[in-house]
Amino acid sequence: MSRLIESYEQSGILPEMTPGEIVHQTEHYCVVTDFKPGMEGDPNGARFFIELRDESKSVWMLFEAAKAHNIYNFNIRPVSIPWGIVYLPSLRADYIPNNIHPLIEGRVEIPVSPRVEDHTIPSPDRMETCLKRIPPSGHLEYTFVDGEVYQIPDPMTRQLRLLLNVFSDEIPSEEIHGNSAHRYFKVRRNWFHGVVGAMDVGIRTGEFKDSELVSALKEFLYYIVSDEFRKKPLTTKDDIEWANSLIRKITG
Repeated sequence: MSRLIESYEQSGILPEMTPGEIVHQTEHYCVVTDFKPGMEGDPNGARFFIELRDESKSVWMLFEAAKAHNIYNFNIRPVSIPWGIVYLPSLRADYIPNNIHPLIEGRVEIPVSPRVEDHTIPSPDRMETCLKRIPPSGHLEYTFVDGEVYQIPDPMTRQLRLLLNVFSDEIPSEEIHGNSAHRYFKVRRNWFHGVVGAMDVGIRTGEFKDSELVSALKEFLYYIVSDEFRKKPLTTKDDIEWANSLIRKITG
């Protein structure tokens, strides 16, 4: 039993947060306590983080769980793996007693509605279960309940919100590629391809209905497939800000 759980069971309150403490661990994930970036040393900045223990399909399962639970509080954090330090997405949750249930005890809490403000915290244990149940299609599939088939409301909106919140706006000084230790940057062409794909699907399926919005999205899509963009040696801050502004119009 972790120090945190033992203290909570004895007193009914969470103990003072210890930065870097692993309070729960599964095969592919661990729950770590630490400060929210920018609030280091401030007791109000205490948080739980669902961290990845490797670079396998567990990364994508975390993304699918975040979309299903409608939570996008991501931070990129260093993770030690056998061949060195890599920077991987982690999902942040408040350091409060209620979050012990999904994070440590494995309870699955389903959001009550698809609204932006309604979210719950994914359970690492549930993500492990879903990783072990790869469907016949071979695609990763996160579900709240075994055997359940469901359609997440507004899937492209959630995908774009994920792309907006996981990847950094920063433009690094060095060239970034797929094998870089820190590669979650919007400046990469792969990020733009993901954004374009989600926007295109959202238009074609009718998920995005507002005519002014659709016109603005089509203008951006035409630009991204144009020679003007493709022949650029590097993407720019303006390119990133244009994409961000459109995603924010979609996600609200």
